[in-house]
Amino acid sequence: MSVTATFQPAVVSSPPGAAAALTLHLHNDADSEETVQLKSVGDLADYTVLQSETIYLDPGENFEVPIIVDVSPSLVAGSHTSGIEVVVANGENVTAEATIDVAEASSYAVVLSPPASKSATAGRHRVSIDNDGNVPITIEISATSETPAASIELAAPLLNVDPGETAKVELRVHPRTKFWNGVPQEHPFVVRVVGSD
Repeated sequence: MSVTATFQPAVVSSPPGAAAALTLHLHNDADSEETVQLKSVGDLADYTVLQSETIYLDPGENFEVPIIVDVSPSLVAGSHTSGIEVVVANGENVTAEATIDVAEASSYAVVLSPPASKSATAGRHRVSIDNDGNVPITIEISATSETPAASIELAAPLLNVDPGETAKVELRVHPRTKFWNGVPQEHPFVVRVVGSD
C-alpha cells in the first residue's frame, strides 16, 4: 500500500449535541506524488465534515487532515464508528476508523393540549412526551382531579419513549353528574409526569 491512513486518537468521547474533533494521519510511502480522495463511511457518515476531499501527497510526506463529527443531540448513547475511505489514484484504497463514545443524556418535554376544554359530557386532552435525549426513557403519568365533582380517565399510565420519538396519551375529564344548563362549571385537574432518569 503506497498510502497509509490512521486516526489519532482512535477513540474519543463526546456529549450529544457537540462536535468531536478527529485527526486523520496520511503517509505516502511511495517514491512519487500520490493523489487521494477522501469519503466518509460508516454509521456517522452523515454527521462527518471533511475540510478537503482531495489531498496531494509528495513522496514520503506525512499529512494531517482535520475531521469534525457533529454528534446529533438524538444520536443514541454508546460507541459509534466514524470511517474515512482513502482512495488512491492508482486504484488502491484503505479505510481508517475511529470510535466515538457518545455520552448519555436524558431530556424530555411534556405538553398538555389543549390546556382547557369545554364539553357537556367529557373534556378531551392529550399528553405528549417528546424524548429530546439520546437514551430510551420510561415515563409514568398520573392525573388527579382537584374537585370531587369530576373523575379522570387516562389511556396509558406508563410509556416507553425512544430517543427522538414522541408518545401521546389521551386523557378525559368526566363530570360525575350531567350538567345541562346554568353557569359553566370548571373541573381543574393536575397531570404529573415522572421520568426514568
